[in-house]
Amino acid sequence: MTKYKFYLIISFSLLFQSVIPAQNDWVWVGPDSTSVRFVYAKADTVYVLNAKNYRSTNGGGTWDLLDDTNPEFGGGFSLKDVDTKNSNIIYMADYHGRPWKTINGGSSWEYLMPEAEPWPERTWVKNLYISPHNHNVLFCIVREGSLFSIDRLYRTTNNGTTWENLGSFVASSHGNELSFAFDPVDSTKMYVAADDNYLNSIFFASYDFGETWSALSELSNFASKIIVDWNNNNIIYRFRKPYRSIDGGFIWERIMKEVIIEGLDLQPWLTSALMNPLNSNILYASIIGMDSLSKHLGIYRTIDGGNNWGLMEGSQNIDLIDYDFLPNLFYDTIKQNLFVGSKKGIYVLNSVVSVKNEEQYPTKFELFQNYPNPFNPATVIEYSISSVKTEEYVFVRLIIYDLLGRVITTLVNKAQPTGNYKLTFNGSGLPSGVYIYKLTSGTESFSRKMLLLK
Repeated sequence: MTKYKFYLIISFSLLFQSVIPAQNDWVWVGPDSTSVRFVYAKADTVYVLNAKNYRSTNGGGTWDLLDDTNPEFGGGFSLKDVDTKNSNIIYMADYHGRPWKTINGGSSWEYLMPEAEPWPERTWVKNLYISPHNHNVLFCIVREGSLFSIDRLYRTTNNGTTWENLGSFVASSHGNELSFAFDPVDSTKMYVAADDNYLNSIFFASYDFGETWSALSELSNFASKIIVDWNNNNIIYRFRKPYRSIDGGFIWERIMKEVIIEGLDLQPWLTSALMNPLNSNILYASIIGMDSLSKHLGIYRTIDGGNNWGLMEGSQNIDLIDYDFLPNLFYDTIKQNLFVGSKKGIYVLNSVVSVKNEEQYPTKFELFQNYPNPFNPATVIEYSISSVKTEEYVFVRLIIYDLLGRVITTLVNKAQPTGNYKLTFNGSGLPSGVYIYKLTSGTESFSRKMLLLK
């Protein structure tokens, strides 16, 4: 990694030009003022692709330029994906279009295209996907040719040592285009959207790890991105035009049918989309308008799985990229910050700063004593989820055990937003005795005892 440091020197003029006003909570963090095409963030590690490739290890305070001077790269490379379990493992495509991997954050690279493998001539890696189930499994879309290009899907089960060509899915004299998604629930299931660049767009599914594929539905337009609900894999979203399926991809319904701005009804045109990794009902989309009177509209969010969308305040001031569909929208599950790439660098919504009216929210993660206690047959359990870290959702479990540690019932097992909660536990059908109720979120947990007395 070449050690070029880019320090954020804040003067009044730079602050005025680069940072969204504080009340809107969106903050510019660099690395420079050029268009960002890729963002990845985990805790303090952030990767960015614009004209070059950058890495920050302090959340965007300073930036290192990833070394792209290896003559085998053909002049540079483009970041493609980062291993979510280890941020030092990165995949990229060089300027010849060939895939590489690093396990040390970019200090050295390993070539992933064996010459003996059946890669067509004049090809380049368009997209690369790491399996959420096995990080030695990669699927890759390889584009062949220039005019009327052909996309082919490739698979490796040994992290790039050998590859298999799974085909191009649709045939056309106009070439074709593919997008791909893993099923986050079922490791044997995956999806492809294919377009023949002429008349046909088809949604495919494989239920045997890509060995065979079934055409599930004809699409009205090509899906540049597929998102599968990690909580219910029958729910699938496709973008750039936003659609949702609740039956695994057979039937689709249009969502986000219109966005109203300044009295105009505009059909939304998305340039990136993302599902919150902590709550699958929350999705984000960067949107531009569809007619000549509109420019970028901002970042929109839904908290009900796509039924209703609202503008995230302050994002309308960000100069969003209005071309391509890009992986430049990212949610960090550790610090729970939302990153968006713009024409002028990265903006981040700091969840701590953006908590509105914080005094209305609890300040501690806490489990209270049930009441009444002893009880027969019902009792009330209350708990609080702290607002110290975020206004976003936190995954919570509330489980009832007997004194032998056996699970009696699970009352809560889902992501919930900051707030105070109250629920009723009914002990009908249970024998008298002492029971334990335990609340867990991340590394924090609380347990209390209660007495059922009949």
